[in-house]
Amino acid sequence: MKYKSRCILIFLCFILFFTNTKTIESFAIKKNPINQESEIISISFATWDSTEKDILRADKIIEAFEKDNPKIKIKYEFYTFDNYNQAIITHFITGDPPDVFLANAMYIATFIDKGIVLPLDGYLEEMKINKNDYYSNTISSFTRNNKLYAIPKDFSPMALFYNKNLFQQAGINHLERIKSWKDIYNIAKKITCDTNSDGIIDQYGISIDKWFYTLCPYIWSFGGEIISEDFSKTEGYLNSDKTVEAIEFYNKMLSEKIALKPSIAHSMGDPINLFCNNKIGMILDGHWALDTMSSYLNSNKIDVGILELPMTNGMPNVIYPVGVGVVSKTKYPREAVKFAKWLCEEKGGYFEILDSHVGLASYKKTNQLLLDEDPFKLEKFFIDSIPKCREPIGSRIADWYKAEEIFSKAIEKIIILEESTKDALNWASKKIDIEILDKN
Repeated sequence: MKYKSRCILIFLCFILFFTNTKTIESFAIKKNPINQESEIISISFATWDSTEKDILRADKIIEAFEKDNPKIKIKYEFYTFDNYNQAIITHFITGDPPDVFLANAMYIATFIDKGIVLPLDGYLEEMKINKNDYYSNTISSFTRNNKLYAIPKDFSPMALFYNKNLFQQAGINHLERIKSWKDIYNIAKKITCDTNSDGIIDQYGISIDKWFYTLCPYIWSFGGEIISEDFSKTEGYLNSDKTVEAIEFYNKMLSEKIALKPSIAHSMGDPINLFCNNKIGMILDGHWALDTMSSYLNSNKIDVGILELPMTNGMPNVIYPVGVGVVSKTKYPREAVKFAKWLCEEKGGYFEILDSHVGLASYKKTNQLLLDEDPFKLEKFFIDSIPKCREPIGSRIADWYKAEEIFSKAIEKIIILEESTKDALNWASKKIDIEILDKN
């Protein structure tokens, strides 16, 4: 009798549970969140692109996407670049992360290890995402253990921009003879001068910022290394003879005032603006510099060319990709992936690439449009350099951003505190290996 009563009770509970409309809806959403045609779904998207121009562009993106997808509403969440990645981690921990977020490849390993980002492979076929439509090294930057964790949106190799007017004034013509950093040093020396004869140098040959993202390709170009091929240690690489030589040469340019010291450059304003105002002959920077340069180029205030980084080894350059990832806690993964794909491919690329000039498209077709619409013939250099580019180290090592901070402190020890380059890089290598690589 008790057994029969229990069975009846369980059966009644079962019926009550599955006739509750909210429960049915909840199960339907989890199983197939796009199957309820009457439901309007809201997807939040976090980005560090937060200037006034970026916000206006976001409005256009929302309008275009929602026109194609009226059942999905997009809400942008804007952050500053400096606190962006920590904000994503914090919101994930506190339980209110965005559904979709801009993912810097230099941090993707950290996001993967913390379980923040959703693997996308289960959605590729359904959403018709073809990896072959993207550059292979942008795909691999967001891949771990054969799983794709973000759709590549854009990327930037580094480039040595030069001011054609200042080159002409210094009598520099045979650019094909520039093969080494010694050649670049000699050119920078010719350009450096005191233009108003007040005893103070006010035109510098070159600007190379002290941050890791700038000095990394410089070191590679010089023939140095940062980390072992298997990403297990920096000892013997970051403090190798070639890397020490590269940093000593960098410091030589700074101390001789051929290169503008980073602290002075930033106190005078953005180094790219100084370059555009004929205060610097060359600047090592990314494709994103064209966003600032474009107004000067359009008004004929500057004529810009690009020099190839010297190739002491076969892969001197780096790509810095940005992707669009989906947070693992999202309630609406299919809609989130759908927006990520749209943003990275043709329609989103119109706004994100052709309108912004910040990066090259990871989606190959969009770059052809970029080439077709380029009046200054600068884009071809970046596209041709893609096969010579390595992936950023941070796409492979969790918390590598902490290693970059240690590296920057080592550079400050050298150029500000005047410590020996070897000692400073020995300190950095040991600290990185113990505090970061030993934990991976």
